[in-house]
Amino acid sequence: MHVFEMVLGIVIVTAIAKIISNFMQYKTTNNESMSGMDERLQKLEDLEERIKTLETIITDQNYDLDQKIKSL
Repeated sequence: MHVFEMVLGIVIVTAIAKIISNFMQYKTTNNESMSGMDERLQKLEDLEERIKTLETIITDQNYDLDQKIKSL
């Protein structure tokens, strides 16, 4: 085996190892960010439910009557 072939082999093995390392790091980071997305999605669903409740309270006719009584 000549020196050039040996250097080329080392460069190829190093490049492949770096690609595999980057892929594994990306996969780990992607999984962590997805767990954060689940938490954000749950929080968004909770907020939507609260908004629906507030809309129901505000659009209720008794709410308007209560506001008129308080303003007196």
